[in-house]
Amino acid sequence: MSDARRREIGESDEPVEDEVAESFDTVVAEGAERLNRTWPAVLVTGLSGGLEVGVGVMAYLAVLHDTGSHLLAGLAFSVGLIALLLAHSELFTENFLVPIAALAAKEGTAWQLGKLWIGTLVTNLAGGWLIMLLVVAAFPAWHRTLVEAGRHYLDVGLGGRGSASRCSGA
Repeated sequence: MSDARRREIGESDEPVEDEVAESFDTVVAEGAERLNRTWPAVLVTGLSGGLEVGVGVMAYLAVLHDTGSHLLAGLAFSVGLIALLLAHSELFTENFLVPIAALAAKEGTAWQLGKLWIGTLVTNLAGGWLIMLLVVAAFPAWHRTLVEAGRHYLDVGLGGRGSASRCSGA
């Protein structure tokens, strides 16, 4: 597409489409909002995120325990992700680079980024551990399911190759 056609489509004379610029501005605004959260806000949204993902893991384990189906259990896990989305909680791995865009646009500082990432990581883990502590204590019948699920993910590893080599007979 020629520069003249791009100018004709958009409101500005720039060769970059207006929608791209608007999208970037939206990402920067979201990142700036997240970077400018106070410590209490970072800690509360991070803890909520960990609790909500923990609830998703609990749903996963409940369905896996009752059905033995990893597919149904995976669908049940989405309960935690939906709760996370609806509550606007902070998850360390969610939109990880959005605050970087705000930092690049000089809408925040490296200190604010560190506060957001460290506070969110620590509180996500704390929330998840708290839910799992409650699950282990409240549902002793799930012990075998917990061990098998944990062992499965340890065997697969970060690259996802562990179970594939076992399945192929290697």
